[in-house]
Order: sequence, then structure tokens, then C-alpha cells
Amino acid sequence: MNVAAKEAAIDRFLAEYPRAVDAGRGHPALQGCEDVRWSEFPECPAGIPVLLHALLDREAASEAERVLTNCILNSITAMNVAMPTVLPFLLRLASDPQVRARSELLDLLVTIAGFSESIDTDDEVSVL
Repeated sequence: MNVAAKEAAIDRFLAEYPRAVDAGRGHPALQGCEDVRWSEFPECPAGIPVLLHALLDREAASEAERVLTNCILNSITAMNVAMPTVLPFLLRLASDPQVRARSELLDLLVTIAGFSESIDTDDEVSVL
């Protein structure tokens, strides 16, 4: 998914859940997320803070997690270069039992950890 498609997905999310962005305001896990210049990362949309905040909205949390996942994974086999920057926010949110999308975040973190494993390109099983 290219950056324009990611931005469009965030716009659709905001159209459906316009108040979700306010849900995470002031949450300590998200301190500093709006200070990051997300769009300076290749293929990363500027709206990442919107999705991070929306993870704390009861109605929008699952959809926010889905859109966020699509924004930080460039494909089913590649992470966005912004991952090291977004990871601390995800870890802090996943450690908070009050976060509605906690289970989905933990699944995402397991996926990210899997992407982080080194792959022996000579080993077909490792590549798969």
C-alpha cells in the first residue's frame, strides 16, 4: 500500500469515527507521538498519531488497529522504516490493561517480532 492509499484509509477512518482522535489525548503512553514527523519516513502517512489516539476509543479501537497495521507494514513481508519510532508507543499501549485494542496490539507486536527475526535465505522454511 503506498502512502496515498494509507492517507486515504486514515481519511476514511476519520470520516467514520470523527471523535476517536480525542480518545487518547493526555494518555501517558502517547506522550510525544504528535511531535514525530511521521511523513518524513518513506511510505509513512502523517496521520499515525490519529490512529494511535484512536486505539483508546471504545468504538473505534479495532478499526484503528487495522488501519494502523496497514500503515506501518508496507506489505505482508515488510515493515515501514518508521517501525522503530512507533514501536515504543505500541509497547506502552499494549502494557495498559485499560486499552481496548490491547489483544490486537499484542498480536501486532508478535507479528513485528516475527519480522525482526533474521532469515537465512538459503533455508526455504526460514524464508516461508
